[in-house]
Amino acid sequence: MDYVLIDVNSFWAKWRPGKPGETISPLEFAMKALESNEYGILASAKGILLLKKGYASDPVLFVPYVAEYDYRNLIVANGRVIEDHTVGDKVIYRSADDKPDVFWYGPYVNLMPGLYELHLTLKVDGTPKPEDRILTLYVVASGGRVTIAKRDIYGIHIPFANHWFNVTMIFGLKAFGEDIEFSGFAHGKHNVSLPHNGQADVRVAKFTRRVHVQCWGFANN
Repeated sequence: MDYVLIDVNSFWAKWRPGKPGETISPLEFAMKALESNEYGILASAKGILLLKKGYASDPVLFVPYVAEYDYRNLIVANGRVIEDHTVGDKVIYRSADDKPDVFWYGPYVNLMPGLYELHLTLKVDGTPKPEDRILTLYVVASGGRVTIAKRDIYGIHIPFANHWFNVTMIFGLKAFGEDIEFSGFAHGKHNVSLPHNGQADVRVAKFTRRVHVQCWGFANN
């Protein structure tokens, strides 16, 4: 077989033939083929990979993987979806009266090995104390059992009250990442919202990817 075509986030990628004997899913086959260097990535388009046997150069075609994460595809664990006139759409919201708990989780995406960047844009109304812990960001896999990266957001990280500011997390995957989540834990004492618009921009070169995940959100002191 000279070529392998697979969508790593397709339902069929994990499908196993209903036959006796040793069988593996298309995704497992593709990952083993890449790890053994028997195949190389000839093309990558929005999470769809075309592998070629014996190929050892850069992809000849690359189309960025783009996805939006908001109230429609993130799971609200402890919070609610409300209308917010400042963004003209619905947002995921937690009140300052809520106890510390998981705010949101998901979206369960599959990612190739590589170096990733996660960018979160936040806004805080008022002036929290420098030691106030507002939010903890996680990158996890395997249903939250494996923590890939973690970052606490404190009041000291907020450069200006009532202004948008960026938070960046860098994490790496040495192996294929299955069911990856970008989740948030709210620590209470702050109203926290995650607005409607966000996107992920994934770039790949052979076995290395740079990922730019943008989320828009704010926290009210």
